[in-house]
Amino acid sequence: MDQPSLARYPAYYDVFLSFRGEDVRNNFVDHLYNALQRRNIYTFKDDEKLETGVSISPALNKAIEESSIAVVVFSKHYADSTWCLEELAKIVECMKGKGQIVVPIVYGVDPLTVWEQKDSFKEAFDRHEERFENEREKVKKWKEVLAEVANLPHHILENGNEANFIEKIVEDIIAKLDTKSSSDEPHLIGINPRIQELDSLIDLGSSDVRFVGIYGMSGIGKTAIARAVYDKIWSKFEGSCFIHDIKSQLFSKVHLVDLQKILLSEILSTKDLQINNTFDGTMTIKQRMRCKKVLIILDDVDHMDQLECLARNDDWFGAGSRIIVTTTKQQLLNSHKVSCMRYYEMRVLDEGESSQLFRQYAFKKYPPTKNTKEFEGLETQIIRYAGGIPLTLINLGSFLYGRGIDEWGSEVDRLKETKKVAFWCIN
Repeated sequence: MDQPSLARYPAYYDVFLSFRGEDVRNNFVDHLYNALQRRNIYTFKDDEKLETGVSISPALNKAIEESSIAVVVFSKHYADSTWCLEELAKIVECMKGKGQIVVPIVYGVDPLTVWEQKDSFKEAFDRHEERFENEREKVKKWKEVLAEVANLPHHILENGNEANFIEKIVEDIIAKLDTKSSSDEPHLIGINPRIQELDSLIDLGSSDVRFVGIYGMSGIGKTAIARAVYDKIWSKFEGSCFIHDIKSQLFSKVHLVDLQKILLSEILSTKDLQINNTFDGTMTIKQRMRCKKVLIILDDVDHMDQLECLARNDDWFGAGSRIIVTTTKQQLLNSHKVSCMRYYEMRVLDEGESSQLFRQYAFKKYPPTKNTKEFEGLETQIIRYAGGIPLTLINLGSFLYGRGIDEWGSEVDRLKETKKVAFWCIN
């Protein structure tokens, strides 16, 4: 059975785990959950040990709805639990209605028992039919959704090597999550050729520890391209972290030690870190990451001490690590004395790209049907004044959306008078 595309499904969790607690909670599922956490895959696992009642809780319903992928572990007594069957019904609802991906796993039970609903599964449904004698449609629905999910591409433990089995499952999940690349978002005009240029600098095939600096003026799209690169390659690393807008965070009284904690907790998948000062933080980063292949994005760095505290030297990180730094200050990158720094200067959008981006925000789906030529003439002037700066084009387009031709003309007059668009570019 074909499943809907994941790319259109907004989610909070990467993975929701559905399982029969008494069968697998303290063994297989714990091992799978820990393996997902180590790869920075944000996973929901219900830790309530008592499954009471027939209907699942609103919190579980919400967690299922907010997950990109549902992993269903069919174990020997999965069908015994009305709780699990209700979860499964909700998962199928999200698969059909929201594009959720479902990954079935058959563990500790003959696959035919699941597919044909025989033996322990038949016995479970016989008991449900007796218990819900007056709600036959409920049991019928449970049988149908189980058959539907069992028919999807699945994983079966065949050779008894559980560690390898779990690794294959994790890699499959990562491959599915990779379809969620932010470069598919419609507003990221012109980003693909720039990503291709960055790919050669990042060079994933090289085993050295490599720093890549992305520099350029405010509003030119440094963060957007860094985010797109991160979403494209994060799964190739043992740990990854994207620290957004460092300059603004520090201006808002967030301390460097807090950013060190974020970096460590994201990559090590732990929250119990005791770091009292930046010196302790730098030592911990070096000690805990020097054998780990990591991807780190440090976004909008504006002082050397930020690099010194978060990514000072090559020997802080394991072979193959990549540290990408975005900044408005090329000199800051030049001053960071690491053995392998590559530089990428962001360039402005060309006229065609500028027009495409501006129109997304100024017209949305529907360009004006009246005064079309007048709008197009004013658009040409606005694009010229914007100078190919993405944030300027977005802000101007958003401001002019839904406004009449006179207001467009007034804005063009204002731009002519000032002969600059710094007002529209947020630093």
